[in-house]
Amino acid sequence: MTTSPKLVEYDKLFKKKIKPVEKIYPTINYRPIIINISCLCVLALGIYILYKRKENKQINKLLYEKKVYDISKEILDNREE
Repeated sequence: MTTSPKLVEYDKLFKKKIKPVEKIYPTINYRPIIINISCLCVLALGIYILYKRKENKQINKLLYEKKVYDISKEILDNREE
Protein backbone atom coordinates (compact mmCIF):
# COMPACT_ATOMS: atom_id res chain seq x y z
CA MET A 1 0.00 0.00 0.00
CA THR A 2 1.25 3.31 -0.95
CA THR A 3 -0.04 6.19 1.01
CA SER A 4 1.34 9.57 0.59
CA PRO A 5 2.72 11.07 3.74
CA LYS A 6 0.95 14.09 5.13
CA LEU A 7 3.68 16.62 5.42
CA VAL A 8 1.42 19.64 5.59
CA GLU A 9 -1.71 19.94 7.65
CA TYR A 10 -4.02 21.79 5.35
CA ASP A 11 -6.64 22.26 8.03
CA LYS A 12 -4.33 24.46 10.08
CA LEU A 13 -2.98 26.49 7.17
CA PHE A 14 -6.17 27.10 5.25
CA LYS A 15 -9.33 27.78 7.11
CA LYS A 16 -12.40 26.15 5.77
CA LYS A 17 -14.89 28.49 4.21
CA ILE A 18 -17.93 28.89 6.35
CA LYS A 19 -21.06 28.75 4.32
CA PRO A 20 -23.72 31.26 5.34
CA VAL A 21 -26.76 29.72 6.90
CA GLU A 22 -29.61 29.70 4.44
CA LYS A 23 -32.95 30.72 5.82
CA ILE A 24 -35.58 28.11 5.25
CA TYR A 25 -39.01 29.58 4.79
CA PRO A 26 -41.89 27.23 5.47
CA THR A 27 -44.24 26.65 2.59
CA ILE A 28 -47.86 27.31 3.42
CA ASN A 29 -50.50 25.11 1.88
CA TYR A 30 -53.54 27.30 1.24
CA ARG A 31 -55.78 24.54 -0.14
CA PRO A 32 -57.44 23.58 3.20
CA ILE A 33 -58.09 27.24 4.04
CA ILE A 34 -59.70 27.87 0.66
CA ILE A 35 -61.83 24.73 0.96
CA ASN A 36 -63.02 25.73 4.45
CA ILE A 37 -63.91 29.26 3.39
CA SER A 38 -65.77 28.02 0.31
CA CYS A 39 -67.72 25.50 2.45
CA LEU A 40 -68.69 28.28 4.85
CA CYS A 41 -69.90 30.37 1.92
CA VAL A 42 -71.98 27.45 0.62
CA LEU A 43 -73.48 26.93 4.10
CA ALA A 44 -74.33 30.63 4.41
CA LEU A 45 -75.94 30.57 0.96
CA GLY A 46 -77.96 27.47 1.88
CA ILE A 47 -79.19 29.05 5.11
CA TYR A 48 -80.17 32.22 3.21
CA ILE A 49 -82.09 30.19 0.62
CA LEU A 50 -83.92 28.24 3.33
CA TYR A 51 -84.83 31.48 5.12
CA LYS A 52 -86.20 33.05 1.93
CA ARG A 53 -88.10 29.86 1.16
CA LYS A 54 -89.71 29.97 4.60
CA GLU A 55 -90.77 33.59 4.09
CA ASN A 56 -92.18 32.83 0.64
CA LYS A 57 -94.00 29.81 2.03
CA GLN A 58 -95.86 31.96 4.54
CA ILE A 59 -96.71 34.59 1.90
CA ASN A 60 -97.85 31.93 -0.57
CA LYS A 61 -99.99 30.31 2.14
CA LEU A 62 -101.74 33.62 2.83
CA LEU A 63 -102.29 34.23 -0.90
CA TYR A 64 -103.69 30.71 -1.33
CA GLU A 65 -106.04 31.12 1.62
CA LYS A 66 -107.23 34.45 0.21
CA LYS A 67 -107.88 32.91 -3.20
CA VAL A 68 -109.79 30.01 -1.65
CA TYR A 69 -111.84 32.43 0.44
CA ASP A 70 -112.64 34.58 -2.62
CA ILE A 71 -113.62 31.54 -4.70
CA SER A 72 -115.84 30.15 -1.92
CA LYS A 73 -117.44 33.57 -1.47
CA GLU A 74 -118.06 33.79 -5.22
CA ILE A 75 -119.63 30.35 -5.28
CA LEU A 76 -121.87 31.17 -2.33
CA ASP A 77 -122.93 34.49 -3.91
CA ASN A 78 -123.76 32.78 -7.22
CA ARG A 79 -125.70 30.10 -5.38
CA GLU A 80 -127.91 32.63 -3.64
CA GLU A 81 -128.92 34.26 -6.89
